[in-house]
Formats: sequence, C-alpha cells, structure tokens
Amino acid sequence: MKPVGRAQTVRCVLNFTDAGKVCTDASQCQGDCLAEASDTPASGQVQGRCAPTSDRFGCRTEIKNGVAEPTLCID
Repeated sequence: MKPVGRAQTVRCVLNFTDAGKVCTDASQCQGDCLAEASDTPASGQVQGRCAPTSDRFGCRTEIKNGVAEPTLCID
C-alpha cells in the first residue's frame, strides 16, 4: 500500500520482477511497456522498457506493437 497521485490516495502498488526489460508491447511485460522519458519517439518502430510498478500516476508513453502511443499524464 502506497499513497499515490496528487490526492495521495492509498492504493495497492505492485512491483514487477521484469522491470526494465526491453519490450515492444505490454504482452511482453507483467505491466505496461513504456518509452524511456529521455527518449520519447515521435513515430516509427520503437522499443521501450517494462514498467517497474503498477503505479499509473505521472506522465507515461506506452509502447503498443512497437509504436509509441500519445503521452498521458495522470495526477
């Protein structure tokens, strides 16, 4: 249990054992496949890294089928 988001609501946040593994889709991860913050691509086939936790707050760019989705920021 961990306080998350702007409201600091306590939620269950799971740690994933494949955190940081190279991926091109969430099907290759326990959680989401995310673009690295310093390397958010605009288009084309890309690789990301498996998310470290189930915490969905903050800004994230998901990779689906090797394509970067629009960045989503959740408070």
